[in-house]
Amino acid sequence: MKRKSTISRIERLNVLTARLKADDPMTIGGIAGEIGVSVRTLNRDIQILKEQGLPIETDVGRGGGIRLDRHWGIGRIN
Repeated sequence: MKRKSTISRIERLNVLTARLKADDPMTIGGIAGEIGVSVRTLNRDIQILKEQGLPIETDVGRGGGIRLDRHWGIGRIN
């Protein structure tokens, strides 16, 4: 099996971050198909983003999905 290059992983993480910030309803399987990777690979990418401090929430089961924490953001600017 051919390994993906580091550049493609970085690009994939950027695409995943942008999709999460878009605040559209989505599932891990849907994003994996859209990006062209397996669900397992996407789960590893999500773990990397969580370790970098991105507050990602996931819900399993029917009606579940993935999103950024609803309370995460810039906050109030004075």
